[in-house]
Amino acid sequence: MKIIPLPASAERQKKKRASLARADACYSVGVIAFAVLAVLCTLAVFVTVIVFEFKSAEGNLLYLLMGVFAGCAIAFALGAFGLNLLGRRHRAAELDFRERCVGEESFFVGEGVLAVFTPSGLSIRGETGDKEPIRVPYSEMRFFSVCTRRAPKEKGEWSVVLEIPAHYLSKKGGKGRGEEKPALVQTDAKPRLYETLARHGLTLLGERQEEGSKPASFTLVRKFILPEKKKRTRSLAVMVLSVLLMAGGGLAGVFWNPAAGALLGAVGLFAAARSLTSFVRAKGVLVVVNRPDVARFE
Repeated sequence: MKIIPLPASAERQKKKRASLARADACYSVGVIAFAVLAVLCTLAVFVTVIVFEFKSAEGNLLYLLMGVFAGCAIAFALGAFGLNLLGRRHRAAELDFRERCVGEESFFVGEGVLAVFTPSGLSIRGETGDKEPIRVPYSEMRFFSVCTRRAPKEKGEWSVVLEIPAHYLSKKGGKGRGEEKPALVQTDAKPRLYETLARHGLTLLGERQEEGSKPASFTLVRKFILPEKKKRTRSLAVMVLSVLLMAGGGLAGVFWNPAAGALLGAVGLFAAARSLTSFVRAKGVLVVVNRPDVARFE
């Protein structure tokens, strides 16, 4: 992650935060614009094919238009992907900069919420500091190192989970102590956080992130597929409507207006493809693996 230098004065820090926020907004707008253009060019390919089915025209012109629209769709899709990747990196650097504006031992644990390590305990406060912070003694907390993996492989997203007694975050205050499960708060893992934990003598439990270590092998023990019925039902309903829209577009193209029918059919086809993808992905997968070289949670 890129480390942005921290200006000395508070005024310059404020200006730098505003500049980074504007750049983040530009990345977001660029991703949306490129994605919309990619979708429009993809629809244009289908519209071109359907329109040329009803009108006699040069075959070379058809292939030329299809090639141009398909090439533009691919280029815009790649542009959206690249901007999204750059935007995520910029966002990570921006959040780190905003954390360090508050202090070298402060870390985001939510939107506008910071966990600040102090000599007496953890202080949970807003970024603006306009409200009274919540103070939690270290003796009542635990810290876990977690790697979120989308597949049984070494690579994943590392984070540190803070286990905090629920009564500190509950509106009830001190009532109901010991009755509620502890709250789990997640923050991004980074060298500065590891150094902060070590400086305060706090033990980090769980899997360790070891730089430069040889990737370990994972042995699949069991896989559980858990379909999400509500999402699948919603996706199926959208799929049926999309098929009806495609059929309506075909009838409109034959008996009314070929261009309008082609556009309706293309929209229906795109919506059907999206709903089919959503239907397939509407599931949870729990994978149990065995990795002998990693110590279990302490």
